[in-house]
Amino acid sequence: MNRRELLACAASAAVVAILYPFDPSFVARAAAPVDSPITITKTDGTTVKGKITSYDREKVTMDVITKPKDPVVSTTISWDDIKKVSNGLTREKAIRKWKGEQHMHLCQSCFGDGKTFCPTCKGTAHDPASSAGCPTCKGAAQVACTTSKCKSGNLPCPNPKCLKLTDPGWYKRPDGSMWKKFTEKNGYREWSEHHCGEIIDKVNGEYTSLGECPDCGGVGSITDPACRGTSQMPCPVCLKKTTSPPCPDKCDAGIVTCATCKGSGVKF
Repeated sequence: MNRRELLACAASAAVVAILYPFDPSFVARAAAPVDSPITITKTDGTTVKGKITSYDREKVTMDVITKPKDPVVSTTISWDDIKKVSNGLTREKAIRKWKGEQHMHLCQSCFGDGKTFCPTCKGTAHDPASSAGCPTCKGAAQVACTTSKCKSGNLPCPNPKCLKLTDPGWYKRPDGSMWKKFTEKNGYREWSEHHCGEIIDKVNGEYTSLGECPDCGGVGSITDPACRGTSQMPCPVCLKKTTSPPCPDKCDAGIVTCATCKGSGVKF
């Protein structure tokens, strides 16, 4: 079992303190809202209206509304052809959510990206021989990731409502467990570290857990795009050597299709 699977199991543990009488309608109020029709504006200026049924790294699939009495038509639109989505969904957000939904099945070589740094040039897009004598990477063509908060190739989940130990406000109990309080009008509720990766938000004025965070799949972290989850990134000095010969493997700007998952982003 890998790190993400262990964290996901821990996040499923039911350990929460509710410091006032239980309200039987509390769970019902936490139900997810019904999806609403949206409009996609394409790069050619045309628009498509309907309901999104699924999305992944490459495309958006939606039930298109043509005429009120006509049946919906399932349509697939490539992200390359999308300029704007009316509900604010972007390709970056879609990929993040897709990874969250697939976190138990993501390829452990590319972490869902479907692509990795070229093993020959280490992402510099240059002949590795050109890195010889580089004072920054010492000829390795790569350096340790410099992204702030990157830990073992991962960043804290960007969703501000996702419970994370990297957020302020935690306190330790005598038994060593970590807890965080959320103050309300008539008291407060608190959640333990075992609920990290869950969305904690107000519903009718009361804080509740809305379940697994859709952005990180309940893990509480996402892959750092700078190092692609490897903790190593292309040497910034070698990247700027415009006169260096190109990578002999003819990679795409230092990036290649993941050899493990063949570009699918998921493990077989």
